[in-house]
Amino acid sequence: MGAAFSSADAVATDLLLPNAPKIFTVVMLGLEGAGCTSLLSRLLVPTDEQPELPPTSPTLALDRVDVSYGSHRIHFWNPSGHERMRNLWPLSFPHAHAFLFIVDATSTAPASSLDKAKETLHGLCTSPKTWTCADPDFPLFVLVNKIDVAGTPSLKDVAAAMDIEGLTKLRCGGEVPLLATSALTGAGLKSVLDSLVARVSHYHIATHNARIEE
Repeated sequence: MGAAFSSADAVATDLLLPNAPKIFTVVMLGLEGAGCTSLLSRLLVPTDEQPELPPTSPTLALDRVDVSYGSHRIHFWNPSGHERMRNLWPLSFPHAHAFLFIVDATSTAPASSLDKAKETLHGLCTSPKTWTCADPDFPLFVLVNKIDVAGTPSLKDVAAAMDIEGLTKLRCGGEVPLLATSALTGAGLKSVLDSLVARVSHYHIATHNARIEE
């Protein structure tokens, strides 16, 4: 779950050794077809090791993979995005130190899955069952996936469609960065990992782990 630091030790580590190894859990969410499973597969098998994306199957309940990145170890949890399984999403939230919400960048038509993604993410930030998603102490990133497809909208257009400004208000000012990604080419995944490591502090890991263990 995370490094076994007290809160005081964690604060000192953040100040004096910010690059010290971290172990934390990220919950990756997205509607069916957004590409969560493919992104997990690409995180495990970088393009320099295998240019072609390994075959994937839809997540039936929960996929969990561990990714080593530098000296850090990140546990990724991906609950199924199928509509009938989304009521189980809150079960994974207590374990998360950060969240990734994946949207399909090719879904631009009215009433598309992008609209549903907006409704779903805003709902997570207003539900008492998933309150950590609205807590500004818990990093939340929106990954705009499938940017390798021609004609995908700009991040600015996706931010408007997802009402990121409104989402930031729901999170009491906690920013919600958008990051462009492609599971097919691996584009943007290094930025995702760098952003997670930078935003998830040792203090956050220690205090949240203590809360889980209470």
